[in-house]
Amino acid sequence: MEDIYHSVLEISGDKLKIEDIVRVGNSIPGTVMVRLSKNAEDSMRKSRKFVDEAVENKLTIYGINTGFGSQAENVISSEDVALLQRYLIVSHSAGVGDPFSQELIRASMLIRANTLAKGNSGIRIEVVQTLIDMINKGVAPFVPRKGSLGASGDLAPLSHIALVMTRDPRDTHIKIEDELAKKAASGMHFDDDERRKSLKESGEAYLWSSERSSWERMTGIEAMAKAGIKRITLSAKEGLALNNGSTVSAAMAAYAIHYGENLQRSADIIAALTTESVKGFESAFYEELHATRPHPGQAESAKRIRNYLKSSGMVTHIEQIQNSRNVYQDFKKVQDSYSIRCIPQVHGPVIDTLRSSREMIDKEINSATDNPLIMPDNSYFNKSFSGGNFHGQYISLYMDNLGTALGILGNIAERRIFKLVTRNLSEGLPGFLISPAPDKAGLMNGAMILQYTAAHLVSENKVFSHPASADSIPSCEDKEDFVSMAPIAASKALAILENSENILAIELWCDIVALRIRMKEGLTPSDNAKKVLGLFKDKVAEFEEDRVVYDEVRELKAFIHDGGLQSMTRQ
Repeated sequence: MEDIYHSVLEISGDKLKIEDIVRVGNSIPGTVMVRLSKNAEDSMRKSRKFVDEAVENKLTIYGINTGFGSQAENVISSEDVALLQRYLIVSHSAGVGDPFSQELIRASMLIRANTLAKGNSGIRIEVVQTLIDMINKGVAPFVPRKGSLGASGDLAPLSHIALVMTRDPRDTHIKIEDELAKKAASGMHFDDDERRKSLKESGEAYLWSSERSSWERMTGIEAMAKAGIKRITLSAKEGLALNNGSTVSAAMAAYAIHYGENLQRSADIIAALTTESVKGFESAFYEELHATRPHPGQAESAKRIRNYLKSSGMVTHIEQIQNSRNVYQDFKKVQDSYSIRCIPQVHGPVIDTLRSSREMIDKEINSATDNPLIMPDNSYFNKSFSGGNFHGQYISLYMDNLGTALGILGNIAERRIFKLVTRNLSEGLPGFLISPAPDKAGLMNGAMILQYTAAHLVSENKVFSHPASADSIPSCEDKEDFVSMAPIAASKALAILENSENILAIELWCDIVALRIRMKEGLTPSDNAKKVLGLFKDKVAEFEEDRVVYDEVRELKAFIHDGGLQSMTRQ
């Protein structure tokens, strides 16, 4: 978890950025304090006023005093409106599987608070403030990964969040909770029966311990009581406001984009190192060549690599190639293989895919995504509008596309790894990047199995690249007859991202070994390569005999993930 300086993030429903989401999600609770803007509070009061008046005047409006989904035709009495919200949350807390990380859930809570801050959800300020208090004081609900179709939004995951922060309105339940909360706040431990009751009332959550610098899992009542946050009783419309929208999918997408951008820029750097290692031709990155096909991502990748290579004594430079009367006779080849020559044409579309995905998510995280939505300034009598902003098809389509794009970065990187470890493809590097003594030929295996690992990850990425957005399974008695599968698409994108980070880390490891071999041959690396070799001098030892290297690859992967490589060699 990232420890950042103390700062304040004010949310208003229309200015949240991906960087804000990752910053809050990854920060130690309390180091980035979230708060509502004054304009957001004013907007929320206006929409809430309409909800209160609708209940008072006994108007029949979906989501306020009716059943949900296929039960929308059933009118709920005024005395049961609060219980309606409670039943919505407890019944929808039905996810299964391993939990999302605390970072991802904190990010989801921030997006949800920002969505509600737009003032179209009819929710009270104190409910959103409770959500914000949980972010600031370090309460992260336990949310199982599986259970959402991405329409009506991420119902199960968001309900698990709401379960922790809300309470049952009935007196018998309030009495039980008050007793349990008092005991938890005093520091006393629950017995098994108390823990079971507490879990049924409030689900589970993680509480940040400053003393231990770690998250501790407990029931929701315990976490909220120890954090000093009062659980709140929901009133009309508020259950839907909390659990209706593709918020968790959006949080996963934000993380995939943020760290995908780190990976792409690192991929250009690593690909340039491989180009040096195999004595590639610089001419493939010539500016005028790429201007004839003016895709912005392609031009950006080519420029970056061109700048990395300009000081290299290992590549063949453009003036040498273009002024040669017989390229093959002078350089023993005419051109490089696609995995080198076509780097900008392959990396470029990934850049453009990341850019378009960022534009989509910037809109999504600043959108009202529940249903119905309240338009308090509208001239119609009924200011509650039923629609489908919760539907996650944007996220689903874009994340399927992004996942495939990030997989392509890993796919072409594996081809470069194969080139580096194969003696008849690497322009004279030793097989598997290791050189045993002549009388010990065959004794050592070198980097052989690193390529196998990369191949495994590439193959897995191909399976993950099957589009989730192509699927839909009807639900809710066919009222919700077409769904997006956005959480599956976003989850796959994150899985592909991690696999490709590992593939690029393996390529980087091979480059470090290969560049050292080239230097022993008397060749001079680029300034970029010198920085990389200097940084990892002690982290990746000289490769003179077989040894365990998975720990070195793991460290390189973490460096790529956090953006350290691009920061060090920024172009």
